Amino acid sequence: MVFRGACIYCFPNDPELRSKFCLFFFAMRVQFHVLYHLILIFSYIYRVIVITNPLKRIDKRKTVYIGLSTYSILHFMYFSWVCIAAFQPMEVINREISKYEPSIVGSNATYNGIVNLKDPSQIGMN
Repeated sequence: MVFRGACIYCFPNDPELRSKFCLFFFAMRVQFHVLYHLILIFSYIYRVIVITNPLKRIDKRKTVYIGLSTYSILHFMYFSWVCIAAFQPMEVINREISKYEPSIVGSNATYNGIVNLKDPSQIGMN
């Protein structure tokens, strides 16, 4: 992945840290997007249950909040572990990328990649 956008301006003196930050930043955006939609789905299900049973008092908001909070925290703990495990040294990434796109290596581009697609942590990252 060759990164564009605001993340390429972070850590101007350390290209390796910048590339890892960009990888983490874009992956985090995807995770927030997924969790946002999960929370919407659960809230819609809860609203449908409340609307379809108006005479029955259903007040399980605290349970729903605890469940969503617990899932979100566990999800981000797993995601953080996967991100840290997926970070490879730039020498390894440069060696692999130079097989496909040798012009990127040594350029001023911010890039990073997943090297071993069979490693469980990197499968999770993808």
